[in-house]
Amino acid sequence: ATPSSPVTAPTAKELADQQAAILDADRQELLEQELHQSIDAEQVYLDSLFAQRVAEEQDRESMAFATQSTHRQAELDRVALNLTNDEWIGLVDQVRA
Repeated sequence: ATPSSPVTAPTAKELADQQAAILDADRQELLEQELHQSIDAEQVYLDSLFAQRVAEEQDRESMAFATQSTHRQAELDRVALNLTNDEWIGLVDQVRA
């Protein structure tokens, strides 16, 4: 038979070290959670900022297109005002052909 080693109770220092290690692990976990929450909040902010910038760019493009379209329509209107009836009939005939 092998002799059994005596079971000794942990010393006060060992218990204090264990508690400190547990508290440190808990603190580390809380810090990681806070970091993840901060990163998530930052991502939400960046996503909303990006969406806002995209919307602004789309508005600029729409306005540019509308301005270009209005300018083109004004040119067409000026051309149309200068056409005689015979020229209009000729254009209509060309479109139908």
